[in-house]
Amino acid sequence: MKNHILNVEGIPGSGKSTAATQLDGLFRSAGLSSYWVREEARDHPIGTSRLPRTVGIENLAASYLDAWRAFVKENSQIAILDAYALQSTVRFLFAMNAPEHTLHRYFQTWQEIGKSNSSIVFLKVEDTESHFRDFVFPLRGEDWCRKISSYVSATPFGREHGLTGNSGAIEFWSRYQSVCLELLRNSVVTKRIQSHSDRSWIETHLEFLQHAAKKQ
Repeated sequence: MKNHILNVEGIPGSGKSTAATQLDGLFRSAGLSSYWVREEARDHPIGTSRLPRTVGIENLAASYLDAWRAFVKENSQIAILDAYALQSTVRFLFAMNAPEHTLHRYFQTWQEIGKSNSSIVFLKVEDTESHFRDFVFPLRGEDWCRKISSYVSATPFGREHGLTGNSGAIEFWSRYQSVCLELLRNSVVTKRIQSHSDRSWIETHLEFLQHAAKKQ
């Protein structure tokens, strides 16, 4: 368990950072050597979000896998990665309109690299439309909404599907979540798909991690 990599995933507002913070505290209180890496961290040990996304889908996927392979080899603690396994990799490929078989092949290879010491918790949102309209948009504010809507509409996926405004952003993240759940359905890494609104699982996650670590 000393070099386990726990990936906390989900769409915006699902509670990834909150859960990651609490998990880090839980592991530390149990005497484990743990650290949490924010998605936007400047010193991110993998930093795939900083790679140029103009090199083509296959080359980008290969760069992601090279970065992941190096991190798995070098990590020596319990690392809690906030939105790396899917959001900072698969989401970029999805936004570039990567074919379904490319996403599946990428994720399969990602799992093969880290399956002996990695796990994923995915915080699933049941109703994405109300989640964004009633919670995320009011919480994040107009500037964030404009930024996300502009991002979505500028992506190859957004352009092909005519996604604009807040409704386009909701459609994008809804489709992205469906892609993630499909990838996880037949995953070989230890996974937990959890309702984002139920936080009771956090207190018992140490047992889950210990179970995952036994597979190492």
